[in-house]
Amino acid sequence: MELVPEDELEASAQGSQNAVVDRRAKKIARFKRQRAAESKLLELNERKERRGRSARAAALSSLVDTGDNDVRDDDGEEEREAWLTTISLAICKALDLMEMLTKEEEMLSAIKEKQKQEGNVEISQAILEERAKNVEDWHRKAADQARYTKPEVPITCATFPQDVLEGRAKVSHAHDHKHQPLMFGPAGLLGGSITSERERIAAQVFQTGIIMLYTSAFKLHRSKS
Repeated sequence: MELVPEDELEASAQGSQNAVVDRRAKKIARFKRQRAAESKLLELNERKERRGRSARAAALSSLVDTGDNDVRDDDGEEEREAWLTTISLAICKALDLMEMLTKEEEMLSAIKEKQKQEGNVEISQAILEERAKNVEDWHRKAADQARYTKPEVPITCATFPQDVLEGRAKVSHAHDHKHQPLMFGPAGLLGGSITSERERIAAQVFQTGIIMLYTSAFKLHRSKS
């Protein structure tokens, strides 16, 4: 029994690039040999089992000395045929694996070549993705810290003239009136908190005078400058 055709062995050894039709034809022929080898092994095993059952049955009935050498010769011949068939089947499977590995190597080489050609594009895309991730992390961290961070004191109507005099604000700055003006008066000047209705009323009474005082000081400062 021929294990592998010579042309297929030469093609595998040289690694020649055959046409698609030739490679397909060789693959089909190899598949047929593989199926034939599997069928042959199955037939040999069944024949061996039948002969073993017959020999055991004959041994139980009577002892026969004639024809013993012929049976041994048949067993040896079938054993050699079984080994050759097993080797042929293993070679067919090995050639299939080699062909698969060759295709995989070609695919990997093509992918590597494409990565070399488009390397700059991939690097630029990776840099953009990294920057976008850093920006998202920064915004997420800032949003988490905003819950626990104490906000700065806003500029209000009551403190705006004083901020202008002390250099913390400019006259040209846009001024928003969303915040409630700070309360000035006895409790506010002493740095304490308003604990009674009387202190609250007193603070409201002094509120207008304090604002007018700051406004007059601001106008005086501008006239001198």
